[in-house]
Amino acid sequence: MIQMQNEVGVLGDSRDRSDFANAAFAGPVPAEFTAYLEKHQPALSPALAKLWHATGGKTSGTWTEVFGAGAATDELFMAWHYARFMGRMAAAGKAAHPLPVFTNTWIVQPEDRGPGDYPSGGPQPLTLDVWKAGAPAIDFSAPDIYLPNFDDHVAAFHRADNPLFVPESRGDAAGVANAYFAIGAHASLGYSPFGIDNAARLTVLRPAPAPRRRPISKISLWPAAMPSCAISPR
Repeated sequence: MIQMQNEVGVLGDSRDRSDFANAAFAGPVPAEFTAYLEKHQPALSPALAKLWHATGGKTSGTWTEVFGAGAATDELFMAWHYARFMGRMAAAGKAAHPLPVFTNTWIVQPEDRGPGDYPSGGPQPLTLDVWKAGAPAIDFSAPDIYLPNFDDHVAAFHRADNPLFVPESRGDAAGVANAYFAIGAHASLGYSPFGIDNAARLTVLRPAPAPRRRPISKISLWPAAMPSCAISPR
């Protein structure tokens, strides 16, 4: 299995504002994408469906005509072009070695005010359908999750057309619980704790015993009829 790129997206702005990108943004939404929206309308992510229907569910027009003006539309635009580029990369790779391919996502953080604070255009709940439409050679999109509301994020990414896999997450005690939850509740393909080679990232799963106030010279580990075992405290 291959991860295509790492936490793709543009930081510092909601979209590319070069002359070339501005011209593309002012042009029509690609027919491939609008056809996907029509075909998959009942199963679209709630965030995308709400944005699209807010302007009347148009099937042609510029990006702002179809989705309205705003940072969310900028994010969709970037997602389409990232998906097309990376989808072609995935297809070329699969032609040589037909292995499963996935992308990973830097999910939105509580302090983020909008796309660009997090990588705009990466696979997010809003843009998952864009990636499905633009990059069919990519098998699934996977979230990197370090936030405490783990269950909310796995639920947003686990869909009938997007099996769950967690390529980066916590390796501490909470991470153990997350792994069991992801696999048990969402049939996750796997759970990868980040930085397991660095003990500083981990926490002791079992607290150290409290210091004894006085030594114990003998502890019986066996039934009364058997000899006891003497343990000398150190």
